[in-house]
Formats: sequence, C-alpha cells, structure tokens
Amino acid sequence: MSSALALLNLLAEGGHTGFWSYSDNTKTFFADAAACQLLGCSASPVSSLTDLLAAVDASARVELQHEVQQAITRRSSFYREFRLAGRRNQLSMRGRWSARADSDEGAFICVVERVLSLGAPERTHLRFSLMMASNVVGIFIAGPDGEIFEANDYFLNMLGLERQALEAGQLNWQTLTAPHTMDLTLRSVQQMTLRGGSLPYEKEYLHADGRRIPALVALSQLSAEPVRGIVIVLDISDLKSTQSELLIRNAQLLERSQAAERAEAAKTLFLSSVSHELRTPLHTMLGHVSLMRKNASGEELQQLCVVERSSMHLLRLIEDLLEYNHSTIAPEQLEPELVVLEGYLHSLRLIGDAATENTDNQFFIQLGAALPTAMVVDEGRLTQVLRILMDNACKYTRAGVVIFSLSLEGPQAQRSKLRFSVEDNGRGMDPADVDHVFEPLKRGSNTADIHGLGLGLAIAAQWITRMGSRIAVQSTRGIGSNFSFVLDLELSFEAVTHSRPLQHLPAFSPNIPRAAMALQPLPEQDLHNLGELIRMGRLGRLQDWAKALEKRCPQNQEAATLVGELAGNADLDALEALHGRWVALGCDSEARQRED
Repeated sequence: MSSALALLNLLAEGGHTGFWSYSDNTKTFFADAAACQLLGCSASPVSSLTDLLAAVDASARVELQHEVQQAITRRSSFYREFRLAGRRNQLSMRGRWSARADSDEGAFICVVERVLSLGAPERTHLRFSLMMASNVVGIFIAGPDGEIFEANDYFLNMLGLERQALEAGQLNWQTLTAPHTMDLTLRSVQQMTLRGGSLPYEKEYLHADGRRIPALVALSQLSAEPVRGIVIVLDISDLKSTQSELLIRNAQLLERSQAAERAEAAKTLFLSSVSHELRTPLHTMLGHVSLMRKNASGEELQQLCVVERSSMHLLRLIEDLLEYNHSTIAPEQLEPELVVLEGYLHSLRLIGDAATENTDNQFFIQLGAALPTAMVVDEGRLTQVLRILMDNACKYTRAGVVIFSLSLEGPQAQRSKLRFSVEDNGRGMDPADVDHVFEPLKRGSNTADIHGLGLGLAIAAQWITRMGSRIAVQSTRGIGSNFSFVLDLELSFEAVTHSRPLQHLPAFSPNIPRAAMALQPLPEQDLHNLGELIRMGRLGRLQDWAKALEKRCPQNQEAATLVGELAGNADLDALEALHGRWVALGCDSEARQRED
C-alpha cells in the first residue's frame, strides 16, 4: 500500500485532491486533511459516511451516499460528480476496493478531486508532474529553438545526460537529434504549432557516447505564447534490435531456400538430360542384341540373354529416374476408366510371374469374398504401383512367397473401398528403415547387396497419395513385409459378358503355384517382332501380330489370344512383363538344348 499512499500524497500536493478510506477490518473511516477540506467536514477521525458527506448539496447527498454504500458492500468501484451546498465548485469522487493478496480483508479507498477546466494551469501542472514522476516514458518540455527546460530521469538516462547540464541550460534537443532525422523532427514541430500536436514518429537521438538511440516520439503543445511543447519519448532500441535480427534471419532463410531451389532445379535438369541420353543408346543396344540372337546358339545365346536382361534392368532404373523427375516438375493428372477385374487380374498375374521368374519365388493371388466385377480407376498408374511393390518384394525375397491380395473393405455399393496388398516372407526391415522407406533415394540398412536407386517406393507413394490414400507398411526383419493401401472407388457388381466368378478361375486359386500357368516358348522371330512392337507401343499392330501367330502356329493359340486381349486393353506393362517371361523361357530352352 506504500506506493499507493505515495501517489495519493503526490496528488494531494496540488491542493485539489484528497482521499478517504473505509477499513473492512476495523469498520472505521479515515479522511486526510485535503479530503476534509474539499468535502467541508470536520477533521479526521470521521465517525460515519453521513458525517463525511454532510456538506454535500441535499439534492445529491442521498443518492451519492447510496452509491458509496453499495460500492463498499459489493466491493466494487464507482465514480460520481457533485457539488457542496452553497458552493459553485464541482467535485468528483472515485472509489474502488483494495484487498490484501494473502487475505480477503481490505479497504475501500476513495479519491476526492476538485473538477477544474481542462485549460486550467493548476490541473495541467498536476498531470504533468504525475507523468514526469512515473518514469514510464521519457518526457521533456522544450521550445521551438531547441531549449530543454525540464526533463525526467527516463529521458536523461536514455541519452546518458546529467541533470546538472539540464539545470545549467546546456541541453538542446537539436544537438541531441541525429542529423538524418532533423528534417522529420522540424516538420513535427511545425505540425504541433499549427494543430496543437503531432502524430507519433520514429527518430534517432545521439547518446553522450556517440551511439544512436532509436525512439518513438510524440509532441503536444503546452502553451502558444511562448511556444512550449511536451515531448514524449519511448526508447525502442530493443524493438529495433529484434527487428534487425529477424530481418537478418529471414534474409538467411530466403537465401538458403533460393539456393535449395536452384540446386533442385539443377538436379532435375541433370536427371532429365542424363536419363534421356542413357535411354537412347540402351534402346539401340537392345535392338542389336535381339538381332544377334537370331544367329546365336549355345553359350553365345546365353550370354546375349544375360546382356538383354541386364539392359532391361538398367532401362527400368532410368525409367524410374524419369518418372520421379517428371512427377516432381509437373505431376500428371489421373485418368480413371472402367476396368474389368477379371482381365486386370490376368494381366497382374503375368506381371507377378515375370517378377518372380528369376528369384526362385512363388507368386500367389488371394481374393476376398464379394468382389466387384469392375472398378473405375487409373489402370496404368495402379498397375505401376502394384508392379513396383511386387518387384520390390521379389528383390528382397529368395526362394520364398510373394502374395497379392485383394478384398472388399466396405459394403457392396456403387462406391466402396478395395484393399490392395503385397506381402512377402523375405528379409524384412528394421523399424528405423520403415520410417524412411518412402523417401526418394533412401535405402535400408540391409540392402547393400541389392541393386537399385531407392526411387520405386517413392514413386508408388506419390501416386497412391494422388489417389487419395496412403501406403501402410508392416515389416519385421527376418520375417517379411506387407505393403497395403485402400482406395475409395466407384465399383460395379453387375455380371460382365463372357466372364466367370473370379473365385472359380484356377489361375487365381491361392493353392495353385505359378508353375501351372507355364507358357510355351515362342518362335525367335515372332518374339523379336513382339518386343519391337511393345517398345514402340503399336497396339493395333500387336493385335495383327496375335491374329497372324494364331493362324501360323496353332500350338501358340493361348499366347496369341493373351497378347490380343492385352493389346485390346492397352496394357503395355503386362505385355512387357509377358515378353520378358518369353525371353527367359527362350534362353532356358536354348541352355537345356546345349546341355543335352
């Protein structure tokens, strides 16, 4: 309470303010001499509120006493203006409850003040004295020519000045102003003389040690003759320092961001150019290998098959680079279409068989109950994702099992959810690797012996994200991995012409291994022509090739029918997988003949 009493005493020094209080503990009133003089009552102690307000004009006394009593009872605040009986001076009374921090006990303190006109010198002096003594901001009184007549400690300490210099008349605001802010300061002084005050503005003062002190300044005219102004100054050095640090930090972040963007653009351009440059000679190499195989036999044929397989592997790596690079620059839009599930699973079986062909794995397809007959999906992108997942499973599994599963997650409705899953019993992953498995160019800790760039899963994750889902991973090192995702699709459960229930197709029974679907080798020239047509994407010519093969080679009727169906569905991925399997069968056949 000492600071509050000091402030009240300071107010009372002006002769226009007093205070009285009511103690809740002792139930007594106390009024200082100034309050008693203003209220026209006897000197303290005051016995009651009635005695305290006895001199108030009768027309306002009852109402004022009622308001004060209510404020004391409710421990609230109030303000009221009134006059004493027979006097012209207007008084004001402002009260509030003040309680101790560690107790509910307290006192009601009320300030009594003579209401003066706003232009009264006494009231101005009182208010200015309070502002000067507060030292919350810097305040000084000055003239237009630079003289400083009075200043508080805040202002003097802010600029490292001595009060003796102020009292000796040695301080001048013009010499304390930084030269580059002088014009702005003079315009503000002119604005004050014309309008009575100025808008706040920023300027810099000169500290006694030569430093520049940034400040927020406002002027208010104190008198017109002679011209005197009150200057309010707030030191904003800390604010400016923080702003400077933020600007520097933002500039550094912007520079790093721009550097990262430039590096990313350079990497993207490099990948595009290098990938295209590598892919062109590879296509040429594959074409020549295919021609050389026509006249090759024995060990030479086997070596050419190894070259072709290695070249196809390298080509797929380059395609992954191009795919990831292109999706980063300009992501393609999905192109959903109606896909008949029976034909799609036939294509998927071929891709799975081709993926497991050289890894001694077995590939199975497991189907859930009540599957639809057709779905609306981007067939090409879905096949790309599943192919990546199956290739990945085969790479990390040896002499094991790779299973593709499809099940209906929701009701049999026009729009429902299908779960796609690829599972293997391969080497699996550590938990730390699972967290980063979809990051581009990121490979697991147990993959040093496996060739690859680490882009396949990143590409798959990108496409599934665009389809509105995400790939979930469950993996345990030494046991295997499961990659799955759920797509919300438009489905059809109506019967499709020439189709049978999926569960009745022997090709999709989980108990029949891929060996039951073995294909017969193709004539070498036909196989070469097929590969060229697939690489060029000539779907119409592929259908013509299938018809010609069926007429010329009845023993390859199944192969011709399959190629015709896949070409009709524009499924180049499945055709490429099928061609790869036939190439492998041809090499194995030649090798067996050489051994015999």
